Amino acid sequence: MGVKRSLRRLLVVASIWPEPRSTAAGYRLTQFVAHARKLRPKCEVIVTSPAPLNDHARELERDLHVRVAFTPANHFSIGESCRVDGIKVDEESHVGEMQRILRSFKPEVVLFERFFMEEMFGWMVEAEAPSALRVLDTQDLHFVRRARHAALEECERQDPSTTAILNAVSTSVHDFMDHAELVRPHVLREIGSILRSDLTFVVSNFEYKLLREKFNVPQSRLAMLSLLYSDAPVCTTLTKFGARQGFSSIGNFLHAPNRDAVAFLVRHIWKPLRAATVERLMRPHTTKLDIGSTSDVGVPRSILKSVQLHIYGAYCGPQDYALHDPSIGVFVHGHARDQFEVLSKHRVLLAPIRFGAGVKGKIADAWQTGTPVIASEIAAESMINNQGAFGGQVAQTKEDFVCMASKLFVDPYKWSSCASTGHKFTNGQHNGERNVSKALASMEAALSELEKRRRTDWFGSVLRFGQHRHNEIFARYVQASKTAALLRKTTRRLSTTSGTSRSHTLPIT
Repeated sequence: MGVKRSLRRLLVVASIWPEPRSTAAGYRLTQFVAHARKLRPKCEVIVTSPAPLNDHARELERDLHVRVAFTPANHFSIGESCRVDGIKVDEESHVGEMQRILRSFKPEVVLFERFFMEEMFGWMVEAEAPSALRVLDTQDLHFVRRARHAALEECERQDPSTTAILNAVSTSVHDFMDHAELVRPHVLREIGSILRSDLTFVVSNFEYKLLREKFNVPQSRLAMLSLLYSDAPVCTTLTKFGARQGFSSIGNFLHAPNRDAVAFLVRHIWKPLRAATVERLMRPHTTKLDIGSTSDVGVPRSILKSVQLHIYGAYCGPQDYALHDPSIGVFVHGHARDQFEVLSKHRVLLAPIRFGAGVKGKIADAWQTGTPVIASEIAAESMINNQGAFGGQVAQTKEDFVCMASKLFVDPYKWSSCASTGHKFTNGQHNGERNVSKALASMEAALSELEKRRRTDWFGSVLRFGQHRHNEIFARYVQASKTAALLRKTTRRLSTTSGTSRSHTLPIT
């Protein structure tokens, strides 16, 4: 083993600029950078993205004191200076921003946020900074989400009644391999990215087990990095049971599992849940109501106001706002500027997620605010403690979901117990400083023995060998096409301009 050293230069390659108030992935990446800066104060950090600079990038730069840079894809040097039709094309003038950063910054570790960033830039990092540790942060395994989505759609094609089933897709590692066959090309892409990387971070126990048992990824190539929260509580005081009203749902609508979950919630769960909850609240005052009834006649206004569904989420589209219906107590609010504030207002979070991967940030956010959750099996995946307890309840069917949610809503003792379980779990499992400290230690250990790791990594070497370097070859083809088009354009311009010198350096565009 080589000499272990503290990390000094970290390059983070993000797919988009993180949006910590809109997505769990954005919050997690921001927290990772923040804790890395705190734990390694002498470490320089640059965050890049092929997405143009925006307010989120500037906020990251301002709040975390890191450099940010726009690094367009397929924009790099073709390798040498040359002349075409008498026009000098200087190699250095065509060096892309990512190449400039790699050459000047000389990162010790390059962290790719999601596998397609490794596909896009991994070969360039290998060429320009071969001694840098290449780390893949999966955020979640994308092929798991795609496979489960495909399996759900296949079930619905074979049996249309599946559209009303909560847990139509199995959550077992064994059964997953049948789902994986439905999206085989996606599986191969992401597994290829994992095998090319020196180290891969996964967020859930399920995904770790899947990669180890079904895809034979070496244990030395994997490390856990789950959700990350600050040591400081997100709420100074947890809102009590009696001060909260209504149910809530939250999630970025660009994320397909969230959009499906909200539509399923409103169409198949909300009306019976509202009726069941109203009946439980009315029991001290009247005889049993018709559970299937949607009539509000005779129901006190105070009860109707307390039994509402409040839906939050960034990138809410017309089809999502169409679910807004105050007549049945459904309110679609769109983007929440502070997810912790809105979750603190409501009594129970509803998460009937039917496909997806990773661990659910919305559930951890709710637990951070002391809010219990009613969840599907996939929503609760890898979020159950060692004693088998969950900070709320996990429903097997939509009928179970209705019964559990309505009971929890009216029972302050059960509610307090579930809220406490969830709060303890997320404070323990998702402690940002502890989790990032372990991640940094994993990177530094891998960096200290990098030469040995790569020498014995035959699978990764095969995937990086010439005939398998299609990502690099395609990127070079795109850039060569851009360069040729620029040369043709300049040649035509010069041919129509008399007296213009034919020997100059072309600027990058």
